[in-house]
Amino acid sequence: MAAVSVPLRRAWIALIGLHLALLAYAFPLDVVFGDGPFGGADYQTHYQHTHTLLQARTELGQGWVYDPLLLAGHPSGLIFDVDNKLHFGWSAALVRLGVPLPIAFNLFAVLAGLLAPVMLWLAARLLAMPAVAQATVFGLGVLVWNFDPTTRFCWGGGMISFALAAPLCVLLIALLQRLLLDGRRGHALAFVLLLPLALRLHVWSFAVLVAPLTGLYLWACRKVPVRTHLAVWTAATLGLLVNLDWLLPALAHRELIVPSAALGQATPQFLLFDYLELLVDPRRTGFVIQRTLLRALALLAGAATWWRWRKDRDPRSGAAGLALAWLVGLTYFGALVPVVQATEPYRFAVPMVLWAAVLAGPWLVTAAAGLRGLTGAARGAVGVLLLLLGPRVYQQVLPFIPELNPAPPQTGPTARMLLS
Repeated sequence: MAAVSVPLRRAWIALIGLHLALLAYAFPLDVVFGDGPFGGADYQTHYQHTHTLLQARTELGQGWVYDPLLLAGHPSGLIFDVDNKLHFGWSAALVRLGVPLPIAFNLFAVLAGLLAPVMLWLAARLLAMPAVAQATVFGLGVLVWNFDPTTRFCWGGGMISFALAAPLCVLLIALLQRLLLDGRRGHALAFVLLLPLALRLHVWSFAVLVAPLTGLYLWACRKVPVRTHLAVWTAATLGLLVNLDWLLPALAHRELIVPSAALGQATPQFLLFDYLELLVDPRRTGFVIQRTLLRALALLAGAATWWRWRKDRDPRSGAAGLALAWLVGLTYFGALVPVVQATEPYRFAVPMVLWAAVLAGPWLVTAAAGLRGLTGAARGAVGVLLLLLGPRVYQQVLPFIPELNPAPPQTGPTARMLLS
């Protein structure tokens, strides 16, 4: 293993410090270890389901029940909370160990925030990026997780299972690409374990993964050994089996399923609206200020990396381009497809920008190296441009760290996750 240079080691220390500081800011200890769950509509909804199902499991031994305290007897644990299964399992396991339910529930969100940039770094490693690019991906992942508006809206408002599933899906795409290239047993085992975990974590992980994983597999299926085929099909089978406990009852009561296509229905023109940072319709993009400079940078830099890989006939270009095109299509064109409408497709902006952040690493490193090579007037011009860009960067950060405002609004610590 090559030794890590001193500057790179210092950069890693700074990036990890920034990551932990932002995590502590978003999830203050007095809130995490308080006597209630995080605020936010979705956090409260998931907590209610978790509380009800814990009672049902303990007192009745049932996986789902009619809840007289919810919508005059709406079923809990059947259909409406299929995005809470792993969160519930985590909370139930910690409660069994003696952890109070609110704390157990809150710790899942802290874990998601802790792991998200790490999974992007692992994806960069699997894509065989240089060490400097891997550090760049980690740092960009920290920034995107905290300051991309849709990503922040997801985990800040309580869509925590999907927020955690997004970087896990990114990792799985990179993992399958590496598995199909070299067929290592370690990668096969990781894929067999992580694919069922992602599908258990959130039902729409399937929508994120179906095209990239299927496309990669079909492209390579004639070239890979039998053991790789076995790993892929074992992972897919386990992904189905670990969800049968809720899937079979849900299908048996499918008459209760009422697809909703009222939220997250961003259409192609939202590509322009997002670029211009316009909040046009909160039902489409959430009640969040659209600060998307970072998203645009990640997408453009990620596309530039893909283009360079494609020109060089790099085998990584297939996974890069397929996943990026699929996620952009889901996010901005999914609302045009009746079946996809039920997924609230604008949510796929989260895995889209996270995958773009992974791809952006190599191009950003190359661009930074090019800037260091400038001299004289060219370097001065770049300095002026960066200075002019400063207020835009401040605007991107301010909605999520309101204390940077000379006269910040008065808010409690719980609201830090939701400010947008």
